Amino acid sequence: MIDFELSPDQKMLYEWSLRFSQKYLLPVSDSIDFYGELSQETIKQLEITGFFNYFFDDIFFSILTNLLVIENLAFGCAAISSIVSSNYLSKLLYSYAVNKTPSEIPLFEVCNTLLFSRHEEIHNQHKIAHIECVGDRFILKGHASKIIMPREACVISMVTPIIGATNPQSIAYLEIPAAHFGISFENNKTIMGLRGIQILDVNFDNIEINQSDKFLIMDYQKFNYTVVDRIRVAYLLCLASQSIGIGRSAINEIHKFAQQNGLFTSSGSYSHSLLSKLKIQVNALELLLWHYAWSFDKGELLLNDSEVVVKYILCEANQIVYASVELGSGLGRIKDFRVEILQRDIRALISLSNIEVPC
Repeated sequence: MIDFELSPDQKMLYEWSLRFSQKYLLPVSDSIDFYGELSQETIKQLEITGFFNYFFDDIFFSILTNLLVIENLAFGCAAISSIVSSNYLSKLLYSYAVNKTPSEIPLFEVCNTLLFSRHEEIHNQHKIAHIECVGDRFILKGHASKIIMPREACVISMVTPIIGATNPQSIAYLEIPAAHFGISFENNKTIMGLRGIQILDVNFDNIEINQSDKFLIMDYQKFNYTVVDRIRVAYLLCLASQSIGIGRSAINEIHKFAQQNGLFTSSGSYSHSLLSKLKIQVNALELLLWHYAWSFDKGELLLNDSEVVVKYILCEANQIVYASVELGSGLGRIKDFRVEILQRDIRALISLSNIEVPC
């Protein structure tokens, strides 16, 4: 526990963090005054939990779970899960922040170190090779990858090939509301969109640009995007969502949504007539993230094709996990995140969904 008499450096970081959290994240605490004064209630909380636990974990845990600074989605999920319960982030961040102005706090170094430092094999293979500053952005370049980060917002997006994709042209789309950025994935390509910032490397005929928001809009029907590809990506995103506590309960919402929209028969079994349409439909686990993380108000892009068969999706996900040959290229190197863990978590999702999976 540290002295609650804040030094100038500590107060600078404290005030900057409050401004950041209030602008880009949910409020950290109603009991914290925006200008940096600690209320009596907050001081009591600090005395109980410790300054780092309260201050850094609350704020930067939220930041961390909104960062996809990952060259491998599954590894990123494992890394996030392994560090959020510790003070490692807070201590590392503070060591960088002392004697620096807010815009100079190199969060990219913090996150890069956090995600790779404990896994030397992955660190050596995927270490970001080059960092440059362009205007108000940091651009981090690695192996056919790029990260862009506004200095003040500290919002990072990352592109990477889909793990073990059966189709080299496979692309997935994800938008995170707190950061307001869009990500697309394609083998050996960098596609990225960030609200208010110029789209980078958009040179594909099958991608439409929404000029008002500058988001990458994917038209699933224009791609040969297999069910296997879609479920693999969606499930890994689902694992990531569990890091912020929405994964396990949300699977029931998928089931409810499917029932309410006639995607199941009256007896609760899935409709075989829908199976042939799955390649151009939204899959259940993607819908999970849209529904729970940022609601359906932005979901019209996906919900236009919302015939989802939850049982079939879960069955396919289960089979994918058992297909160690397919996943081996993407997950085999990660000793701390074995296929057995994926199997366990998918079985848990199936169990929590309260539905009978035909596989």
